[in-house]
Amino acid sequence: MKEKEQRYVIEDIICPFGIFYRYKKQFYIIKDNSEVKYLTEEGQILRIDITSTNQQAEVLKKWEQIVKLYWKGQHDTNRVKVGKWTATWQGEIIKDVGGTYNNFGEKQGQWKDLITNYWSLAQVYEVGKYQKGLRQGKWMFLYKDQEIGCGVYNLQGEKNGKWLELSNAFCENSKVSYIGEYYNGKKIGRWDIYFKYQGKNNKIGGGEYDQARKQRKIGQWIDISDGFFEDSQITFHGDYKNGKKFGKWDIMFTWNGQNKIGGGLYDQHGEGLKIGKWIDIYDQYQQNRQITYNGEYKNGKKVSRWDIWFNYIGKSNKMGGGSYDEQGQELKVGSWLELSDGFCDSSQVTYNGEYEIGKKVGRWEAWFNKEGKNIKIGCGSYDEGGEGFKNGQWIDVHDQYLDCRQVAYYGEYRFGKKVGRWEIRFEDNEIGGGWFDQAGEGLKNGQWIDISDGFYQESQVTFHGEYQNGKKIGRWDIWYNKEGQNIKIGGGSYDEEGLGVKIGQWIEISDQFDDYYEVTQKGKYQNGIKVGNWLENFRGFNKIKEIQYDN
Repeated sequence: MKEKEQRYVIEDIICPFGIFYRYKKQFYIIKDNSEVKYLTEEGQILRIDITSTNQQAEVLKKWEQIVKLYWKGQHDTNRVKVGKWTATWQGEIIKDVGGTYNNFGEKQGQWKDLITNYWSLAQVYEVGKYQKGLRQGKWMFLYKDQEIGCGVYNLQGEKNGKWLELSNAFCENSKVSYIGEYYNGKKIGRWDIYFKYQGKNNKIGGGEYDQARKQRKIGQWIDISDGFFEDSQITFHGDYKNGKKFGKWDIMFTWNGQNKIGGGLYDQHGEGLKIGKWIDIYDQYQQNRQITYNGEYKNGKKVSRWDIWFNYIGKSNKMGGGSYDEQGQELKVGSWLELSDGFCDSSQVTYNGEYEIGKKVGRWEAWFNKEGKNIKIGCGSYDEGGEGFKNGQWIDVHDQYLDCRQVAYYGEYRFGKKVGRWEIRFEDNEIGGGWFDQAGEGLKNGQWIDISDGFYQESQVTFHGEYQNGKKIGRWDIWYNKEGQNIKIGGGSYDEEGLGVKIGQWIEISDQFDDYYEVTQKGKYQNGIKVGNWLENFRGFNKIKEIQYDN
């Protein structure tokens, strides 16, 4: 039995321009009784994990974990994990991480686990003992070899008593922790929220949970945003009744002092529904993305006119907006001017066009505000049938279009899928592209020149090779344009069976590769997995580092 599902991975990253933001990557998972496959949108296999019919498959939802984290150990004849297991990150063994599975595939004895949010800026571990797969006794959080939190599990593997635990998004830029009490796995009484910033651990929020062990918030609370971090210190202030927000709530932003930036009312009946006039904030609101939405709610749904405001260099400007239907379905209607997902101080990209019953229709245009001047950078049409499909000739723009990343894509859509020849242009010069299949599946075919994920003025890296039904095959070369000179700096081969798996010798570039960090890695792939000795080379500095991958 096979199951195919579409997921989004939300990853916190720092881009080359110092912008800390959550970036959406779409990938596919195919699960069956023996393995879990991770594939890109184009169908390239990212990894394959072996699973057991007796154990629930662990599905990774963090992009860095998918491409960098691997566990190594033994399976029995039923593919159940047994014995000692260890972990590697980018091919290097993570010191002391892992532990032992018993003959039933249950964790047993002393373990050093990775936190769920583990990534490059959140190398945090949970350390303690298991008994037949259940955590027992004291467990602690370790970060940079220091204990930063702890608590106790009862015999049923439930948190109990006083705990100091980390937020789900804890990382170098978001050192948030919670202190409070558990009773058999349920939060009770007072819980406080702390944020360690500039060497000080400050209490920034918290409130009370009911004593009935239903884990419901009651009374006055200060909550933090899901994306809380140094440049986005957003808190929500208001009251809970039986676990639901009610009455007046304020949204505060702390930057050189605390300022109110939004808020509104929740219904008095305890349903937790927004009503009346509100100022909402962009879900990635931060110092260089001070975006708010002003409008009206009716029974928790947006209605009528909503305006989009952007605070830039201390001045608030109305950047866009439009209307929602009056029937309370929260469907966009009529003319809209929207901001791009990556909108910020240095990427002021907007889209304008028409909605019909929540679907885009007719011609839409993309504009870029450069030093106060609006420049049209993209355009195309959606179908008139109200399905929201792109059709005909389009100029798409890069998700993070910047002055130093003026990248656009020229080609044709058919019912929302790319077809035929597409060009990739940088500063209006063609630098790449290729063909999509004519059957309308949106699959790349034949010879292509792709650009790197981190492509910009000082990291002009392209990949040259062939696709077959959306998957890379054969030889692919990596080229680097520096000061007008195009240099081949790496490459390798994919399997000829069309699985999109890297094989044999490769020279790859680092994730942060640019004019100032020309780092490459050279080594061997076996069925898509790095094996043996790899050499990391810092070009021009004669710095070589050896990395040993398990065979």
